[in-house]
Amino acid sequence: MKTINIIQSTVCSLFAFTMLLSISSCASDEGNYDYQEVNQLTISGIQDKYEVEQFSDLTITPTITGSVAFDESDYSFLWFIYKYNSKEMPDTVSHEKNLNATIAKSPSSDYALVFQATNNVTGRVDYKKVALTVVNTYSKGLAILSDVEGMAQVAFINSLDHVTENAFEAVNERPLGRGPIGIWLAGRNSNSDQLIVISTEDSVVCCNNIDFSYTMNFQDLFFFPSSPGRLENIIHGQYAFDEYAIVDGKAFKRDIYVWSDVPSTLPKFSTHLSAPGKVAPFNFFRDNITGYFYDIDNKCFLYDAYSNLDVLSSGYGNAYWDACDVGMDIVWGDVALSDDGQSHLRAIMKDDSGKSYLLWGVKGSDFDMETYDSWNFIVPGGKREISGDMARATIFAISSMDPNYIYYAYGNKITCVSVITGNVISEYTVDGGSIDCMEFDVSDTSKMYVGASNGSKSANSGSVYVLRMSTNGQLSLEKSYKNICGKIVDFETNTSEEE
Repeated sequence: MKTINIIQSTVCSLFAFTMLLSISSCASDEGNYDYQEVNQLTISGIQDKYEVEQFSDLTITPTITGSVAFDESDYSFLWFIYKYNSKEMPDTVSHEKNLNATIAKSPSSDYALVFQATNNVTGRVDYKKVALTVVNTYSKGLAILSDVEGMAQVAFINSLDHVTENAFEAVNERPLGRGPIGIWLAGRNSNSDQLIVISTEDSVVCCNNIDFSYTMNFQDLFFFPSSPGRLENIIHGQYAFDEYAIVDGKAFKRDIYVWSDVPSTLPKFSTHLSAPGKVAPFNFFRDNITGYFYDIDNKCFLYDAYSNLDVLSSGYGNAYWDACDVGMDIVWGDVALSDDGQSHLRAIMKDDSGKSYLLWGVKGSDFDMETYDSWNFIVPGGKREISGDMARATIFAISSMDPNYIYYAYGNKITCVSVITGNVISEYTVDGGSIDCMEFDVSDTSKMYVGASNGSKSANSGSVYVLRMSTNGQLSLEKSYKNICGKIVDFETNTSEEE
């Protein structure tokens, strides 16, 4: 059994590989020659992509046939790995035809795995290159923040279904704070450092996104450190140039795209963007338009005007509603970017009389190249009063797969309704008690995560269900993880690799 150590490089394998691939025929000279037919190899039995967990075995048995013939004794074999977009040289894995190796001290990342067969007589090289993803216990998967008897706990399910029930405490040998609020991957999709941020009523901590080890207090991400406050949400756009943190109803901003190759760069949040009132902790920035927010006190939408949050451009309201003067309390809100580039806004509102409404519209922005004037607005699409379980629900979700479906959870049932007509599209019932949390995957937009428990907040009272959304709005069970946490408060997917 051989051991892969990707950190160490083997220069010889890259040199041999590149030199042999570059061999070409020379011009003819005088004389008569007998030419043998080139024996071209066909390599099969190797998948296009492999995903393995650190410290697990990687076994591949290729099948080789030749255009003339194939005698294994006439060939030398080489397996090697190199990291994409890296200056590191490849690492030799094996010199055997059949690969049988153990992933050892190899960082979590994406690699190219190359198998080559060299004819010992002619020097001809035939090869096959495939993708290899190395996953450690915490580097890629789903983080689940739950409440266990008042204390925050984080369970983690990696992409190979390895479940760690109390990940933070298992790694850091200490518990999190009391009163869990949320968990987020800060710096997602950017080339800056990425951190898992966990917020509780007691504190906010930042963890390494590869191994879940404690890195710093959240207040250290600010230019002017102060009391960390109550972190309510971390928000970023489609291209992740900007990121917002909502702390105690205030919005802070940082530029997270680093325009350099300097490693370990950690951008910080500036002073908060001034606003007329407190902003709600909902996400209206999953697109390429600037960050939008909802003013809780003045009951209207705001946008990022660089140094402050300002009211949206007027004149876009209609008979349905007006983003500059909504006049209602927000229960839930989100946006979904559809394939046609439209940013669809959905919100559940409640008026002073206690009636509940579904509001929908489209985010927009415009810019005049001559005058340099700009406009940020929402074009309302409709408003409909809701009742029954939908009006009583506090758990909602939409997917960019089809923003015209909105899902709500009440009790142990998830109901999908049409945004436009209000008709019920589908219903799905979980068998693990009442639903506590529900959201779609940020990258796999047809995948929904659902957390349900018996409400006791006791250890192992909560379960996770992974559902799949079809194009007609139906939900089906893909897999479930029973009794792995407490009452679920929030989900976050970690798809990061070590740089």
